Amino acid sequence: IVNRVEPSAAARMACIEIHGLACAICGMTFEEVYGDEFSDLIHVHHLDPIAGSTGVADVNPRHDLRPICPNCHAATHYRGQNRPLAYVRECLTRQATRSTSTRRRD
Repeated sequence: IVNRVEPSAAARMACIEIHGLACAICGMTFEEVYGDEFSDLIHVHHLDPIAGSTGVADVNPRHDLRPICPNCHAATHYRGQNRPLAYVRECLTRQATRSTSTRRRD
């Protein structure tokens, strides 16, 4: 017996239609960075984790899902965590500010 929650292709498409293809954390789009061939590439993240859930869950793409790039998705789940998107965005912004100020001193 296997308990497995399958992602919904319809929920994924609805998330992209509602929120777009830009990463909700860093703002990156694959089209900008890699070109037209990758224009529709993005991960869709569940704000409330589905891992370990059983049965069918109603997912509201507007409230439950966000498009995020693979790097931000990995950071969100790093070391088994489920970090809030705002926290990962804050870490990214803080680190970018540090990097910019370090470069200015050189």
